[in-house]
Amino acid sequence: MDKQLAQATMNLEVAKASNCALLREVQEAHAVVTQLSATVVRSAGWEDQVAALTQEDAKSNRVWSLEMKAMTISAKCTSMQAEIYRLLDQINDQHSPDWMGQTLMTKNPEITIILEKLVADGEALK
Repeated sequence: MDKQLAQATMNLEVAKASNCALLREVQEAHAVVTQLSATVVRSAGWEDQVAALTQEDAKSNRVWSLEMKAMTISAKCTSMQAEIYRLLDQINDQHSPDWMGQTLMTKNPEITIILEKLVADGEALK
């Protein structure tokens, strides 16, 4: 009987030690879960923030692209205006002062084409 009692006591001690080790593991796992939960709470808005920043970046790129197009069109307009003034000077040198109004356009179709392009580019800027 003493032998059985000693065996039972030893089994009890082993079970107690095993239970303590398992309890420590459960407490450590609980601490990890608590830390992960806190991280999840902190990162909950990150996806929304990333999406908002991505959308803002896309808008910035679009604005930049539109600004570049506007600058290109503005440069074209400036170039066409210079061409118009050059052609007007050329006409003034070649013709009498009767260059105002429709007579100018009927005499030189180049000017009509340039003016039409200038108007179209002006409309595109709007």
